[in-house]
Amino acid sequence: MVKLLVGSPGSGKTKIMIERANEAAANAKGEIVYVDVVDKHTLMLDRKIRIVFTKDFQIDELSSLYGLICGIVSGNFDIEHIFIDGVDKIVRGKIDSVFVEFMEVLSEFSEKNGLDLTVSANIEDENILKQVEKYQ
Repeated sequence: MVKLLVGSPGSGKTKIMIERANEAAANAKGEIVYVDVVDKHTLMLDRKIRIVFTKDFQIDELSSLYGLICGIVSGNFDIEHIFIDGVDKIVRGKIDSVFVEFMEVLSEFSEKNGLDLTVSANIEDENILKQVEKYQ
């Protein structure tokens, strides 16, 4: 299952993501992964959560982010939930119509691999918001 958390900058998406990740870690039988641009929130996350920082990977497209997610899962089949905080920051603000396809691919990936994904993003385009509404 894929869940999308959308809001404007400063609306508290990261706080909600951290709370959900910590809740998932408390109840998890498998691994929890938290993907973020920088290590700013490390101390707020449960120590059981594996944290991946993307700033050094030069990810600038959604396809690159998808490749990273595939790599994370291929290296550990015990992953239960992946949290991707700030997709727009990870890909440097490039949220366009490709994002809809990205969410669909993530959904298929989630089902195929039996894991949950929670994604947060700042999306201003109303057309894109309508197309990804089913994930909210």
